[in-house]
Amino acid sequence: MPDQMPQQDPNTPGPGGAPTGDMMGGSGSGDMLGGSGSGDMLGGPPSMPGMTGGGPVQSPPGAGASGPPNDPQQQQEQQGAGPVGTGEHVVQDGECISSIARDTGHFWETIWNDPGNAELQSTRTDPNVLLPGDLLTVPEIRTKQEPGQTEEHHRFRRRGEPAKLRIRLMKEPDRDPEEAPEIVTIASGKDSITEDPEPTGQPNEDEPRANVPYVLDIEGERHEGTTDADGYLEVPMPGNAELGRLTLNPGTENQEAFDLQLGRLSPISEYRGVKERLCNLSFDCGDRTNEMTDGLHWAIEAFQSKHGLEPTGELTEEVRNKIRELHGS
Repeated sequence: MPDQMPQQDPNTPGPGGAPTGDMMGGSGSGDMLGGSGSGDMLGGPPSMPGMTGGGPVQSPPGAGASGPPNDPQQQQEQQGAGPVGTGEHVVQDGECISSIARDTGHFWETIWNDPGNAELQSTRTDPNVLLPGDLLTVPEIRTKQEPGQTEEHHRFRRRGEPAKLRIRLMKEPDRDPEEAPEIVTIASGKDSITEDPEPTGQPNEDEPRANVPYVLDIEGERHEGTTDADGYLEVPMPGNAELGRLTLNPGTENQEAFDLQLGRLSPISEYRGVKERLCNLSFDCGDRTNEMTDGLHWAIEAFQSKHGLEPTGELTEEVRNKIRELHGS
């Protein structure tokens, strides 16, 4: 799968005619926030990561922003250990245990619980959040015989298929104009500078997008419905599905369309995994590289401001835990 973030169709208007955002994620569960949503896949491994997102928010450095840490030791403390495992299968971008199991004819538990994957299981903990380059042991297929009468039809159903994709749609709460923070404009001759209001330190949590009509296409299979009272939608899908397209309010002036890339969420212990989750939560980091960048620093600072944390731009365990909580994986 391409390394680029999924892009929204530029011809698809959002509310009021403005373009909307994009979504990406793993092949499983999670929450989509920031106006597009979040997703989980069920029926496969538990808590399969999903995608979330909305209009990407690129936050420039505020006053006093220090930028990403320059100390290599500090960066190493914020970063994971990179690829792990000892098997012969090299995990590719877009692969997870569910997709690998589907492609090789296994139950996902058979692969995940194989003794050869003990190190991988201990480090990753979630079978559907793998890092490209991880090494995985895929055991040989074991033959199983079942008795049955001859000259009769027998039906066998594969356990764990189909998986289910669950997505949650969220939006920022409506703000009372009288309570909106003042935006200060400083004029000097022909030039003017608009300054964002100072962070209040109070969280600005999102709300579910309930009862929203949708059409979800997963590699040619079409699903229609409306989100529930908590903003969730849930549909069946193949464990190795890679692409989808979600359209909200189809056929109306408020139509929004999002391209979904499934099965590609990296571990949150890695910079790349943090960037992917922040992007899904509407904080654009600029790239998916597995390194600390200015874009990641500014996205963290904006995320901290929104959720009532001190806006330092530093990737602390508190920040990681809050991202994991809101993203759902």
